[in-house]
Formats: sequence, C-alpha cells, structure tokens
Amino acid sequence: MKHSLWRSVSFIIFTCGLVAEMSCKKKEEHTEPHVNTATITIASPIAGSAYAFGDTVHIRSTVTAQQEMHGYEVYIRKQIDSLVVFSRQLHLDGTSYDIREEFVNNVSVPLDMELEIVVILDHEGNKTSRKVAFRCTP
Repeated sequence: MKHSLWRSVSFIIFTCGLVAEMSCKKKEEHTEPHVNTATITIASPIAGSAYAFGDTVHIRSTVTAQQEMHGYEVYIRKQIDSLVVFSRQLHLDGTSYDIREEFVNNVSVPLDMELEIVVILDHEGNKTSRKVAFRCTP
C-alpha cells in the first residue's frame, strides 16, 4: 500500500509540474516573414515600338526597393518560342538600380519580342519582374 501511495503521489506531482510548465509558456507568435518588394520602371523600349534591322534597342530601367536587393537579370526573348536572344545578369547588392543595356536588332524576319527585367529580391530566391513587348523588323 505504501508503494502504491508513493507512485500515486509521484504521478500527481509530475502531472502538476507538466501542466504548470505548459501553461506558463508564452504562446509563439506566428508572423509572416517580410518579403522585400521592388518597383520596376521600364523607360525603354516603349511598349509596341518597332525597330528596323541594325537599330539599337536601348534598354533603360530603374528599380527601387525599401530593402537591399541582390541583383538583376535582363532578357530579350522572341515571343513566338521564348528563345532568349539577349541576356545580362548582374549580382549587385543595393536598394536601387539604374539599368542601361543595348541590343542591336539583327533579325531576318519580323518578330515580336519581349524584354523582361527580373530582380532578385533576397538570397532565398524571391524575385519580381516586369515585361514590355516590342517588334523587330528586317
């Protein structure tokens, strides 16, 4: 009987201690991690503009963010098959970028093209982008 009483008392003390430990713990706050955002403005090429053979397509874009970004990528693709005809990638930490690139139109048939500016927001791989369509002619 003495042994059974001791086990009962031990169990009650253990249970009370466990309940007290669980009730005193501060609830963990679940907050969504802040994801950086960026504003991408494409000044050139202008949507819908056309470039003749040999013309230079001046790529002009500004990017701004509240937090540090980790680089950008510039692509020009044929819209018909998404084939990349021009690309530049730059790993550059900063809160603003002034993008200036050039592409010389060398197409042999009329093609609808698409410029895409992709901004790497953080080291976790979060990205944002903006696109503009234009036309290249022979």
